[in-house]
Amino acid sequence: MRIGHGRRVGGWRLVVSCALSSVLAACGTTVALSGAGSGQLGGQGVANGPGPGPGSYGGSGGIAASRPGASSAGSGGVNGTAGGGTPAAVAGGTSAGTSGGGGQLPAPSTKVVSAGAPIVLGYSTAGDYSAFASSVGVGGSAAQNASVTNIKPMTEAMVSWINAHGGILGHPVQLAQYDFNIAEYAQDPASTEQAACTAWTQDDHAFAVVDTAGVAAGALPCLAARGTPLVEPDMLINQAEINRYRPYVWDPTAMTVDRYIPALVDRLVARRFFTGWNTTTGTPSAATPVRVGIMHFDDPVWNVYANLYKSELAHDGVKVTDEVTYPHGLQNESADTQNAVLRFRAHGVTEVLNANILFYEDAQSQGYYPRYALDSIIGPDVIAQNAPAQELRGSEGEGYAPYGDVDPASLPAELTPASHACHEIMKAYGQDSTDYAPYGVCDLFMFILKAAEASKQVSVRGLLAGGESLGTWVTAETWTGYFAPDRHAAARYFRDFAFDSSCTCYRYSGSLVDTG
Repeated sequence: MRIGHGRRVGGWRLVVSCALSSVLAACGTTVALSGAGSGQLGGQGVANGPGPGPGSYGGSGGIAASRPGASSAGSGGVNGTAGGGTPAAVAGGTSAGTSGGGGQLPAPSTKVVSAGAPIVLGYSTAGDYSAFASSVGVGGSAAQNASVTNIKPMTEAMVSWINAHGGILGHPVQLAQYDFNIAEYAQDPASTEQAACTAWTQDDHAFAVVDTAGVAAGALPCLAARGTPLVEPDMLINQAEINRYRPYVWDPTAMTVDRYIPALVDRLVARRFFTGWNTTTGTPSAATPVRVGIMHFDDPVWNVYANLYKSELAHDGVKVTDEVTYPHGLQNESADTQNAVLRFRAHGVTEVLNANILFYEDAQSQGYYPRYALDSIIGPDVIAQNAPAQELRGSEGEGYAPYGDVDPASLPAELTPASHACHEIMKAYGQDSTDYAPYGVCDLFMFILKAAEASKQVSVRGLLAGGESLGTWVTAETWTGYFAPDRHAAARYFRDFAFDSSCTCYRYSGSLVDTG
């Protein structure tokens, strides 16, 4: 799905992200949305309400703890509050980055929210998602659908729990909802992203935006230019952009492509993925020359993604022989994908990277069965639910987003202690879920809570210092990651996965791979 500057949304939001992105070009694209308006919701919660205490989630603290093999002055861990490590110093002055309009970003504000005053947090919903997904013929599991359609009640439950336990450092949280119209967003991303940014920053005066629907990453340049942090799930982003927007962008559950793609390629090569494939029978063929094709949106972030793939493969002696790029927008997808299938088939491409959902369908209609490499940016589980099974034989990948990578039935219901804490919070406030639907909501809001606790102040500069001091970070929806001054995208581990014809689904194999 398309998100602003080519950022990807996915993971637990795979239904929004992959309905758009699978149809478009892979879950990590840039879509813009049109909002049905915004409005503040007072989230005062229930005084002394039930649920687990604030310390059942979060990080270890101490920047050194985020480094493998390093010691830390911080303490705490999974069942502790944010640890006692000293937050990183935050340099003064303006950011080296530029705003969406080309000017310098403002320095993170040191203004502290007045004692006892509420904190307004913007959040996103996608009310027309089900209708849109049905209209484009993309479906998801019940939990995937719930992770989108139930965003509002899950977010209200999370905020009620925070407020019942003292708010954020004594400040009650109020919510400012922006409901994205996905059908409009898919056609005109920029206008919708701008409208959302304006609503949150000028109408609602939000302290920060929590992108619970995973559709607002494209608003980052606008939000950053106005000094408003964005806590985002599963972005397609590189380290240069993290550096550019450093005070204002956080992702508790994704990796930068700079860390992810090189490690992913190394694993695919080690697994002998690129060893020849018969595209007529869809079976291995050592006698068939390896020819790799990649397709992607033509924008700066997707070009970085593709160039990383090409350079890493070249390092391992594998050449990308064909590349298809295309502009954003649903109106471009059908014809461009058909052309990609015809071109790859004519050029004898045997392995395909980053195929969208239309590619699989068009390839089958042409009797063309290449081997596909997938990643968490694409959303393999949604691909498995919607693409022809015959096309997916032999497909493999590496993933850091468990509930978006593989069949959730093959995973534990609670991946980490934070998963259990999230369920307990939801049950305490009327959202009695036993699956992974609420995990993203919990992870995003818990990051803001724990970062504020670590810095002991509610300001944008405090969020930066506190977030960068968290170190080891435990989330509900993926494996342990870490935050540090150079790590605002916290995911750290991935696993091998492959298509299993017996269940027509993807399943993990092997142990976790540590990207460092």
